[in-house]
Amino acid sequence: MDKQTPIQRRSLQPVPSKPEPPPAPPSAKDDLTSPKDNTYFANIAKNLRIAFYTTIVGLVAIIFFGLAAFSSEITTTNVQHLVRAFSIAFSPSGTDEVVFAYDSDSHMAFAAFGLNFAVATTRGVTLFDRMGNTAFRNQQTFTNPQIVSAVGVNGRMLVYDRGGFGYAVYDSFGLRHSVTNAEFPVFSATVAGNGTFAIATRNRINRSEIFVYNHNFSRMTGITNSGHIMALELSPDGQYLLMVFANTNEMGQGFTDIRVFYIASAYEDRAMVFEKQLVDTMPFTARFNDSGGITVLLSTGLLFLNSEYNIIDRYDFGERNYTEFYVGYGMSAIIYREAVLGNQNAVLLFDNYGEMILQSNFVGRISRKVISGEYLYIAVTGRLYRFHVSGVVEYAERESGLLAMVPLPDGEILLCYAGRAFRAEFGIAEYIIAEYIE
Repeated sequence: MDKQTPIQRRSLQPVPSKPEPPPAPPSAKDDLTSPKDNTYFANIAKNLRIAFYTTIVGLVAIIFFGLAAFSSEITTTNVQHLVRAFSIAFSPSGTDEVVFAYDSDSHMAFAAFGLNFAVATTRGVTLFDRMGNTAFRNQQTFTNPQIVSAVGVNGRMLVYDRGGFGYAVYDSFGLRHSVTNAEFPVFSATVAGNGTFAIATRNRINRSEIFVYNHNFSRMTGITNSGHIMALELSPDGQYLLMVFANTNEMGQGFTDIRVFYIASAYEDRAMVFEKQLVDTMPFTARFNDSGGITVLLSTGLLFLNSEYNIIDRYDFGERNYTEFYVGYGMSAIIYREAVLGNQNAVLLFDNYGEMILQSNFVGRISRKVISGEYLYIAVTGRLYRFHVSGVVEYAERESGLLAMVPLPDGEILLCYAGRAFRAEFGIAEYIIAEYIE
């Protein structure tokens, strides 16, 4: 029997475990007090983190508070205004070289609507922003279009067909309301900043009828008078309505009838708060002024009423050859020829209390005039003068064929021609002496 190789049995030896790595040195995140860290900058970083999160929480709180407090004013229209304002603000074009181009027509009306510029023709209405871009264009058919406008919370522009049976109400984004078949012909209109507007008509028995509507186009009241409407205006806040009528009494004597109605109430307590009849005179126009009173232009002179509707002053024309008048919101002007022949003119400016504040002379045949704020603009042949209440007189050269002048904010004015309008650029008219009367 062969010998077998004996099996060698080995004892199991334990495998030694790997030694654990030595612990890492403490980092700055684990120990802010490590001598290797700068505790000053660490505290600054900590304070900045606190300030950042505090600002975020505060901003969110302000946003929620604004949404809760002004939710009624956050409308689609206001958002559209915001978008338009940004687009204009970032436009690369300047404002001095802007030319407003529109189609010429046989009957045209021009007006400012805030910073916008409106043109109405027999074919439609176009609104331009201050950069000359078309905000909207709307077709309509008015034989003799006229424009009135007012800015405010519900600022509107009203275009009506004088002597016709239609009118249209716009905001700065387009048509809001229109009437094409009114019961009686429209002769005048006015609009306030809260959206209230009034339409003056003549009915079948030749009486003046004035209809007042709120910003939702619902009729608020109707007023009838036997006289012919000469002036119609709402106060800027839309609470009062001024009407001036030319009338005759039973003896055939002419008189001026001035009336003010309170119309702001939502109930049936709207009523006349003032009435004044002036015999042996006829009215031309009237309007509310910035002192809360009324300035009235009569055939005999200017009449000034305070906010309590008391007559505080008057200016009689006398026998001077007065040729031009203008009643403004901030002041009024009278222009007369100093001689029967020739074009030597004098201009007088009055404040709303009847005090004369400026007297000046100029030469030229007057073609257009307008008052805006503290400026009186007078266009003569080839030139436009701008009179400031302080006595400064400026001028701008102009082309022939001027159709209208449209004052804009900050003393700017647009010169309107057959197919275009542009801003006038003024220089000092040193040879014209204007006397400021203190």
